[in-house]
Amino acid sequence: MWNRIARHRFLSGCIPCGFTTSQILRGMRSLSLRMERHCNNTMALANFLNDHHKIDVVHYPGLPSHPDYQIAVKQMRGGFGGMLSFQIGHDEKHALSLLKNLSLTRKATSLGGMETLAEHRHSIEGNTIGTPKNLIRVSVGIEDIEDIIDDFDRGLKLL
Repeated sequence: MWNRIARHRFLSGCIPCGFTTSQILRGMRSLSLRMERHCNNTMALANFLNDHHKIDVVHYPGLPSHPDYQIAVKQMRGGFGGMLSFQIGHDEKHALSLLKNLSLTRKATSLGGMETLAEHRHSIEGNTIGTPKNLIRVSVGIEDIEDIIDDFDRGLKLL
């Protein structure tokens, strides 16, 4: 059996090359610093959005208003993560307009990059699972937090 597994691994390339493993190692060395920055930036953006009069609700476990905040405090000791979502307006018009108004924040469906990304989830999922039409999901990057907040502030002012 081992010979079959070894042969399969050899023929299918299941073993990463030296360059790939060196890149993984390189990324792992700074992972804790990047995650700290992701979490801090996301908390700051969540607070900004939570206090903004044009935002209906922010979904982020680091906010005391989140229904699972107490559980998050107990379980998420290094920060509350680099993702948040929020709802704006009553339909998708405001959400899509805000995304068009952002300049630093890239419009993309991806997670874990170093840049801030935002997406209108309903445009991707449609009506299949009930995602609100006014929901924007953000993967907050490690850029300077003032630049990220300024981008969202500018975008919201243009609505």
